[in-house]
Amino acid sequence: MIQWKAAFALLAMTALSACNMVVSDTPWFDAASGPQLKDGLWANFDSAACKLDQGTPLTKWPECAQPMMIRGNTYSGPPAGDDPAGAAIRNDPAQWQSIGHVLVAGDPQIDQIFIDLTAASSADGIDRSKAKSFYLYLVVKPVATDSGGQITETLRWPVMCGPLPKNTKGKDDKPNFVTDRPFAGLVVTEGACTAQDPAALRNAAVQSEGIAQAAGFAIISSRWISDGPQ
Repeated sequence: MIQWKAAFALLAMTALSACNMVVSDTPWFDAASGPQLKDGLWANFDSAACKLDQGTPLTKWPECAQPMMIRGNTYSGPPAGDDPAGAAIRNDPAQWQSIGHVLVAGDPQIDQIFIDLTAASSADGIDRSKAKSFYLYLVVKPVATDSGGQITETLRWPVMCGPLPKNTKGKDDKPNFVTDRPFAGLVVTEGACTAQDPAALRNAAVQSEGIAQAAGFAIISSRWISDGPQ
């Protein structure tokens, strides 16, 4: 089980909602396929200016590099930075939390992430009476691979519903951050959207990079650092 904030801390994302993202109640993909992420300790970088050498001990990492462990179909990492015990937990992988994911082949590759809001704590600001689990989707663009073909460096961004409306002020002056022009095969729901089939999901993934940046989602740069914490 994973807390909502922790799930996004693992992926170095700043948003705490799935606004304008493609989501689903059930998974579109059951098994990993295509090139996979190399197991070990990875860093998610806050900016291109953040520097971290391979093999650097976890206790020596700069604040601009967020740790993430990858073991098969599981990500794990420390909770969000506002956690009172964050500094200690950051350096202790035994206390990290985990989420499941499935990375599938294609152009682009898509990473299916399982989010369980029913595991949220009161500190996450989630109404547990309305909480449920769901899946969201990220584009994974490999940047580098090792000699065995495993991915060692990536760029990631969310699969979006479509361009944001020109006027984000909705009914009763409440903000509206979901598209009014969804990509083909997508159905807009409350604050997000769903895909009618995998082809629609992939079509949205192809078009999402610029849309994600325009909506304020940073392109996540991640790199394999070592086999495990040192």
